[in-house]
Amino acid sequence: MKLLLFLLVLSVGFHFCSSESDEITDGLTQRRPPPPRRSPPPPPRQSPPPPPRLSPPPPPLRSPPPPPPRLSPPPPPLRSPPPPPPRLSPPPPLHSPPPPPFTPPLQEPGFDYFILSLRWPNAFCELPGNTCDPSPPKQYFTIHGLWPQKYFHILPVEFCRQESPMTLAILAHYREELLEFWPRLHSADDFGSSLTFWYTQWLRYGSCSSNEFPPESYIDKTITLGSTYGPLIMDELEAAGIEPNGEAYNWETILEAVKEATGKEANIACEEDSSGTLLLHEIHICIEADAETPMNCGRRYTPDKCRTDLVFASPPSSLGTPSLVSSI
Repeated sequence: MKLLLFLLVLSVGFHFCSSESDEITDGLTQRRPPPPRRSPPPPPRQSPPPPPRLSPPPPPLRSPPPPPPRLSPPPPPLRSPPPPPPRLSPPPPLHSPPPPPFTPPLQEPGFDYFILSLRWPNAFCELPGNTCDPSPPKQYFTIHGLWPQKYFHILPVEFCRQESPMTLAILAHYREELLEFWPRLHSADDFGSSLTFWYTQWLRYGSCSSNEFPPESYIDKTITLGSTYGPLIMDELEAAGIEPNGEAYNWETILEAVKEATGKEANIACEEDSSGTLLLHEIHICIEADAETPMNCGRRYTPDKCRTDLVFASPPSSLGTPSLVSSI
């Protein structure tokens, strides 16, 4: 019983104390102002990101500098420079060989043998249209040309590419021999007016052997052959009773005398004078490719019209009728 009273008193006292405490607390709460509200702390300051690195702008386009002003050439000096010393040309020709009147397409040089053509001057000067100076002309066989040939071809090889050209200095070097043994019968003693003849012989014929014989050698070989066999043929003709007296002689008798002089068969060429008489005009001797040794030609190359009696012409009695003169 005492215990129950104790518990009841204890419960009432606890309740009373609890209520009084709540009131005190409420009173204090009402008397004190509420604490000030604190603003939230500012966010931490972040440093701004670095600006992006930009590549430097391209340099401005620069226009090319203007061209420098064109300067006019300086005026010529008041005193002209002294003239160059004169060039010494080989004596004595004053005329250069003129260019050929006709130049066909050129072929490559090459040949198998030569024909040495020796011309009887008296017959040449009697042909229609020809004039000779001086007249009477030389009384021995002179050179017409040395013509490269190929086997099984009747005509010479012509107009080839030159391995080396003919020059005025070369012709001047052989001046005396050319006038003596290889004259242009229209003007046999005039070196200057004969240049065209020799130049044309080289360009038309000699060039086709230029792979073996340059101009100097070609001229030297030709003069040697003509100066050797021309006199020998004259001696053998005279020994056979064949003289340049205007008489006619059998063509085979003439060739037999030529064979005695050269040791080989040869051929002849004839031409008609103004009266239609056949004249012994040229003798053709075949020469090996060495341009020295005679070889057999065979008489089959003698034209049919010449296979008869031919006149061995005497010196012409007049200068003939002036006309267009061939350079060949």
